[in-house]
Amino acid sequence: MTRSYARAIAVLGATFCLCLASLSLLLARSEPTQIQLLDPSESLQAAIDACSDGSTIQLGPGAFKGPLQITRAVTLVGAGREQTTIVAPQTASAVVLISGDQGMSVTIEDLGLVQLPSVTAGGRSDGDECHGLAAAGHCHVALRGLSIRDLSGCGIVLDDGCHAFLGDSSVEGNREDGVFLKGASHLNMSGCQLLANWRNGLSVEDHSTARLVDCEIRANDEHGAAAFHGSDLHVESCAIERNFEDGVHVTGASTVSLLLNDIRENVRYGVYTSHPENLRVCGGNSILNNHKEDISPGAVGGGC
Repeated sequence: MTRSYARAIAVLGATFCLCLASLSLLLARSEPTQIQLLDPSESLQAAIDACSDGSTIQLGPGAFKGPLQITRAVTLVGAGREQTTIVAPQTASAVVLISGDQGMSVTIEDLGLVQLPSVTAGGRSDGDECHGLAAAGHCHVALRGLSIRDLSGCGIVLDDGCHAFLGDSSVEGNREDGVFLKGASHLNMSGCQLLANWRNGLSVEDHSTARLVDCEIRANDEHGAAAFHGSDLHVESCAIERNFEDGVHVTGASTVSLLLNDIRENVRYGVYTSHPENLRVCGGNSILNNHKEDISPGAVGGGC
C-alpha cells in the first residue's frame, strides 16, 4: 500500500466518523428534551428558539424577560402563578405571542404574565394595547394555572382558527376584554375567573365558539360574557354577577345555551339577546335580581 493511498483511506475514515457524529447530534437535537431554566437572567427566548419540537422548559421562580415569540411546539412550566412571571415592556404588542400551523401544540402552565408600566415618553400611549397572550393560526394552545392581569390590552386574544383550553386561571383588571375570540376560533374554559376587566369578561366574535364550565365572571365594566356576529356560546355552572351592563349579551344571530348558572345583580339584563329564537335556557339557572330585567323582552328561551 502506498503512502498516498494510506493517507486517502485515513481521510475517508475520519470523514465518515465526523459524519456519524454530526448525524447523531442532529438526531439528538430533533428529540424532545427537558430543560431547566432556573436563573431569570438567562434568556427564555433563546431557550425556546434552541429547543426541539415537543420540548419542556421548566422555569424557576423569578421574573423572566419578555416578550416571547413561540413558533414551535413547546411546553413552559413555571413554579406557580405568583412565583414565576414573564414580564414585557410597555412597547410590546403581547407578553407571549404564539403563531403556528395546524397541529402545532403549545402548553403554558403555572406562571403569570405581566406588563411593565409606561415610564418613558417614547413608549406606548394609553391608547395602545399590550395583550397578555395572543395566539393565531390553526394551532392548539393549553393554558393552565395562569395569572393574567392589569395589561393595557386584552388578557388573552385568540384569532384565525386557534383552538385553546383555559383552565384554573385568573384574568383580571385588563383594560380591554379579559378573553377575546375572533376569526372562527374555539375555546374550552373551566374553573377560571374573569374579574374586573375594563370591557367584557369574555367576548366571542366572528363565528367563534366558546364553552364555559364552572367559571366566575364578575364586575367587568361591560358584559360578563358576550357573543357577536354569528358566534356560539355555551355557559354551564357559572356565576355571572355584578357586571356593569349585561350578565350574558348575545347579538348578531349568535346562539347561547345556559345550564345551571347563577346570573344575578348585573346592572342591565341578566341575559340579553337580539334574536330570542337563538336563546336556549336548558334548565337549572338562577337568573334574578338584575337591575333592569332578568331576561330581555321576548327572550323566553327554549329547551336544549
